[in-house]
Amino acid sequence: MLTASIISFGLIGQAKPKLTMEQAKEGAELFVKKQGYTNFPLIQDTLKIIREFFDSPNIIEILKFRHNMLEASAIGAKAYKNGWIVAFRYSKTYKPNMKMKFDFKRYGRAVTLDIFGDKIQIEHKDIMLEPFQTISCSEKRLHPK
Repeated sequence: MLTASIISFGLIGQAKPKLTMEQAKEGAELFVKKQGYTNFPLIQDTLKIIREFFDSPNIIEILKFRHNMLEASAIGAKAYKNGWIVAFRYSKTYKPNMKMKFDFKRYGRAVTLDIFGDKIQIEHKDIMLEPFQTISCSEKRLHPK
């Protein structure tokens, strides 16, 4: 769950706190779960929101393609100047629709969050996982610059 500091972002007249690494990781994990990228069953509220947002008859096919693409737990997070990059491994059962051999041990997907957690999105291209494997969420650097 996201902590109270993330929930309090909408308060008028108060400075927004910057996300810690742990908050960025938790927010990204919740995002991929709600967006249907993990092996968790789709939440009915999520289906309703996605249908309204996309307004597409192909939404079920999109959700089927997404389902179980990523592991539910992030492998790590890195700060960058405007926020956080959180890395996820592809699930062991994910089969991309491509003819070439794919190296699932070296590549995954990233979720990016701005420094306050207001903007979150999945990046739709592969990232190298190696830089994230040596960084844990207990790292001393808790906030991006």
